[in-house]
Amino acid sequence: MATSRRLFVLLVLLFGVHIVCGALCLAQVQDKKIQGLIENLRSVHPDTVKKAEGALVKIGKSAVPALIQTFHDNNKDLRLSASLILGTIGKSAIPALVRAIDDKNAQVRECAAIALGSMDNDAVEALPALIKARKDTDGDVRSSAIEAIGSLSAKGMVPSLKAIPTLVEALKDRDTETRKMAAGYLGRLGVTAKIAVPALKYALNDKNKEVRGYATLALGAIGQDSQDAVSGLIMALNDADITVRFLAAAAIGRIGARAKTAVPALIQALHDENFRVRAFSAEALGKIGISAKTALPSLEQALKDKGEGVSESAAISIKQIKSSLQKRKR
Repeated sequence: MATSRRLFVLLVLLFGVHIVCGALCLAQVQDKKIQGLIENLRSVHPDTVKKAEGALVKIGKSAVPALIQTFHDNNKDLRLSASLILGTIGKSAIPALVRAIDDKNAQVRECAAIALGSMDNDAVEALPALIKARKDTDGDVRSSAIEAIGSLSAKGMVPSLKAIPTLVEALKDRDTETRKMAAGYLGRLGVTAKIAVPALKYALNDKNKEVRGYATLALGAIGQDSQDAVSGLIMALNDADITVRFLAAAAIGRIGARAKTAVPALIQALHDENFRVRAFSAEALGKIGISAKTALPSLEQALKDKGEGVSESAAISIKQIKSSLQKRKR
C-alpha cells in the first residue's frame, strides 16, 4: 500500500512538472513570436508592418511589456508604432503606461503619453498620470501630455471640465509647441472651454504667431461667451501677422452683437492691405448688426473692393444691418 501511495505521488509530481514545463515552453514560444512581430514593425514594407500591428493588438496584454521596452529604441517609427498599438490594446495596457510616465528616460515618458492619448476607451484612468506629465521637465513630454489630454477630451474620453484647467495652465508653458497644443485643443472644445477666455485673451500677446493664431481661433470657437476678450481681439486686428489679423476679425464676427465695441476697429480694418482681413472684417460688421450702423458708408465703399470675397461680404453685411434697422422701426 505504501509503495502504491509513493508511486501515485511520484506520478502527480511528474505530471505537475510536465505541466509547468509545457507552460514555460508555451510562454517562450509566445515571447519569441512577440519579438518577431516587433522586429517586423521595423520593416520598410507597409503590409508587413500592418500585419504585425494587427497581430500584436490581438495578442493584447501579453505583448505590453515588450512593446513598452521598444520605447528605449532609437527608431522613432518603431516607438510610434508601439505607442499606437498600446493605445489600441487599451485598458490592459494602462497600468504599465502609467508606470512608464515615471520612467527616468524622457523618451519613454513621451511615448507613454502618446500611447495614452491614442486610446478611445477607459483613458479616464490615466488622466492623473497625464496631468502629472504636464509638469515634466522635458518639453517634448509636456507637449505630448497636453496633446493626449486635449485629444481625449475632444473625443469625449475624459471629462472636459477636468481637462480644461490643465490646458489653461499650459498656455503659459515655456515650450512653444505645448502652448500651441493647449490653445488648439481649447478651440476644439468650443463653448465648453468658456472658462479659458481670460487665459486665451492673454495668449493673444504670445511671442509666437502660431500660438496667437490658435488662441484667436479658440476665442472664435467659443463664440458669444468670448465677449470679455473683445478688447484683445481689437488689438489683434493690428497684429503683424496676416493670419492672426483675419482670424481676429472672424472671431469678432462669431461673438456677434456682443462685440459692438469692435466696430471702429473693424471699419479701419476694411482698409487692411490683405483682402482676407478686409473680407472677414466686412462680414463681422454684418454679424454685429444694428450696432454697426455707423459702418454702412465704409461698407458701401467696400462694394468696389476688388479683393476676393470683400465686396460680397460687404453686400451681405449691408443687408443684415439695414434689416436690423428696419426691424427696430416696427
